[in-house]
Amino acid sequence: MIKAVIFDLDGLLIDSEPLWQQAEILVFEQVNIKLTPELCLQTKGLCIDEVVDYWYQKYPWTNLAKSEAKAIFACFCRTKDIAWASPGRAFPWDFISSISLSTINSSTS
Repeated sequence: MIKAVIFDLDGLLIDSEPLWQQAEILVFEQVNIKLTPELCLQTKGLCIDEVVDYWYQKYPWTNLAKSEAKAIFACFCRTKDIAWASPGRAFPWDFISSISLSTINSSTS
């Protein structure tokens, strides 16, 4: 008998890439790095630490510690309040709730 369901949402059920790009652009504006959605494609698939390290290597900044940039980026990524299903996917929440299963949503970001 199934007692719980674990979802890895990013990229599977939710198209989170546009949200990552928004967060990346906003965070790195704080250190005077002007990113575009096209530039953000260079870090697509990287985790938060790797994104911060990548941009720091390309454009070192002095007005914010790398650890602070990572923390700010993590906050932006974890407070996404807009999400939508990936094409061809539907949220199974209603079904899972109707049969009283516990759910866990996970992300490596």
